[in-house]
Amino acid sequence: MFLLAFNLIRRFLLIFVAVELSYPLIQLICVLYIQTVFTLYVLYVRPMNDSIGNSTLIFNELLITTLCIILFTFTEFVPYSLVRYNLGWIFLYLVYLVILITTGVWVLDVYQMTKRQY
Repeated sequence: MFLLAFNLIRRFLLIFVAVELSYPLIQLICVLYIQTVFTLYVLYVRPMNDSIGNSTLIFNELLITTLCIILFTFTEFVPYSLVRYNLGWIFLYLVYLVILITTGVWVLDVYQMTKRQY
């Protein structure tokens, strides 16, 4: 229930920022602020029941915050296209890392639950 409410509030805020604000730099600043608030919430409250769930959630939030910071480099803030290109690859590698680790933890959790039942 927590994750559903957490993600719905975050999605609503991000959609609001994307629709209502017209300047990309201000949008990125707002997205970074929203992400930082949610990361601090997860660090303070630790909403999951087990330590692995909390660790995974904290890791995901910190990496998503890092990705939000990298998003600044895709604007005219960085004038060199080669730098933006290389940072784009770093961005993709970090996205793959988040997906890989989250999927691995999920598969491990499903395996442990299945092992307990049988």
